[in-house]
Amino acid sequence: MQLLLLVLVAAAIVPTACGVNATHPHIYATADGLQFQDGTSPNPTSLAELRNASARVAQVETQQQAQLQEMQQLRAELRQHSDSLRQLNASIHVLQEQVAFQSTAPWTQVAQYPAGPTLCETGGVWSYVPGKGCHKASTAAGCATRTFPAPHPYQQVFGRLTAFQQGCTDGFDRVYSNLSTIPDSVSFWAGDQLLWSYVISHRNTLLHSCPSNGPDPISCPAQGGLPAPPEYEGRFYCATGAPGCSPGACSNFFATRLFGDEPPFFIQLPALTTADLQVRICPNEIASDEDIFVESFLLVVR
Repeated sequence: MQLLLLVLVAAAIVPTACGVNATHPHIYATADGLQFQDGTSPNPTSLAELRNASARVAQVETQQQAQLQEMQQLRAELRQHSDSLRQLNASIHVLQEQVAFQSTAPWTQVAQYPAGPTLCETGGVWSYVPGKGCHKASTAAGCATRTFPAPHPYQQVFGRLTAFQQGCTDGFDRVYSNLSTIPDSVSFWAGDQLLWSYVISHRNTLLHSCPSNGPDPISCPAQGGLPAPPEYEGRFYCATGAPGCSPGACSNFFATRLFGDEPPFFIQLPALTTADLQVRICPNEIASDEDIFVESFLLVVR
């Protein structure tokens, strides 16, 4: 009986002439055992094991996808760092050129007064008053500007100034929203960029009678006056020669030399420039109210 069962089982797996088992047409009998038609073996994998294997394959694919995205991100960051490195190298090169220029270029005088008497020649925008100095020729309010061509490309500017006050100059006594409104001052410019401003005020201990002005606070910011606008911050001195602007003081000339104790200003510009340099004398009221007289100034570049 056992021999008969063995023969029947053997007969169930004997291939036909085409090699396909007649009972299971998708299973082949080979020398290595049973195989599916696609060459894989059904023995002895269970359904649960197949599911586990499929999950592991999906996990590996997810990990590979994440690794690919990470590699792409790293490639993009590397490209960005390469661009930054090129920009840094370019900046270093520019800085090296600037340092080389600054270490070798001499200072060049642009303008000096009173060594340059033609700055206050008769008929110009400035005029000379003996015993007082150089002031704006016009009696109208506003600036009188002298322009000096740059002697060569420059990036550093050095200068100093001394001046006298007449009448009730009132510095930052108003709301100055930008550089288009100039306080009573003498200022130095490179093109449209403010370099330094020498602002002249007064100490208002009494009400004054200057026609164009009302009672003002003490006008220099450091003395409790109105603050300078942001464009002036760190780029001005403020001083006064008047002990107080009292009735009748509008025509007074005050012999106190202003800014003589202040250090020269030094400005480092962002880049080399050939912009014209300017000196602006700017009393912002008519001459019968206030005036500014320049005793001396120096302007040099490199």
